Amino acid sequence: DNFGGADVCDIWEAFAAFGLGTDAVSGGSGSTSPTNGFAIPLACQCDPAPIANAGPDVTICLGDSATVGTPAQPFNSYSWSPGGQTTAQITVSPAVTTTYTVTATTTCGSDSDSATVFVDDGSSPGLSEDFEG
Repeated sequence: DNFGGADVCDIWEAFAAFGLGTDAVSGGSGSTSPTNGFAIPLACQCDPAPIANAGPDVTICLGDSATVGTPAQPFNSYSWSPGGQTTAQITVSPAVTTTYTVTATTTCGSDSDSATVFVDDGSSPGLSEDFEG
């Protein structure tokens, strides 16, 4: 399978650079007509591909905030769920543990990633400074 190799786009771009046309159309198995040309596959035209990165999971105390996401990548547009924000990074202050999903979109497609913000409301049992013994 040569279509998944690292050099495939370089090969297609080389054919296109020599003016071999835009359509890989041949006359068929019994034809003597030449191939009209080569189209650069969409995967080769889409550079860079969309990259979604919600960042790592984080834990906050109830009432605090956290930033999820990473710096914006060129040519990406973003959408967050829940919330609907449209930036690469968002600041959130959930009252309960919440998973945030970002979708990055370009003309080449989309990619999604999620991060969970865990909320510690202080109700977990633990040691108290008032321990007497």
